[in-house]
Amino acid sequence: MSKVKTFNMQTGETTESDDGRKETTHTIEESLFELRTIRDGLLGESDWVVIKEREEGGTVKNFADWKEYRQKLRDITNGVDSIAKIDEKLKQDKDGKLVNFPTAPSE
Repeated sequence: MSKVKTFNMQTGETTESDDGRKETTHTIEESLFELRTIRDGLLGESDWVVIKEREEGGTVKNFADWKEYRQKLRDITNGVDSIAKIDEKLKQDKDGKLVNFPTAPSE
């Protein structure tokens, strides 16, 4: 059976369940798409920082930390040229949280 991964963008957790189908092999393009989808979701969740910074003219506390976090997210695909490397980026802890993604600064 193949597994279905579901990513919760609010909690940052990924759950996995059986879908009843025979497992198939993923291509690097499919795996990279999954990595980018998660990354893009996290970037979208932090867009408020950039918008607020521009609208209020530099009033976001720890904006430099947010800027660095967002750059690390954009760089997460650098040097990823195999499914094994993508799987390493998508590695999760026992609670389903991504362990090789940058951590968002506190607000």
